[in-house]
Amino acid sequence: MRGEPDKLLEIVGVAADLNQLGLEKENKPAFYVPFRQKDTAFMNLVVRTTADPALLLPALRERILSVDKFTAITRVRTL
Repeated sequence: MRGEPDKLLEIVGVAADLNQLGLEKENKPAFYVPFRQKDTAFMNLVVRTTADPALLLPALRERILSVDKFTAITRVRTL
């Protein structure tokens, strides 16, 4: 991660062309580390589906809240 050149990280995922900031922005490579390894107050969940995303939302909310019932789920949107 930026500013920490000597810190070793476990990488758990790689994406070649993530549209994290929206379709109007340039695709950029990204990597993922376990959330406990990154010092942050927020997290993103990206889900790819061929179904209507609105139909998946209730199941996703239920699963997230089953892990931590105090999790704030905000800025739900499609890309």
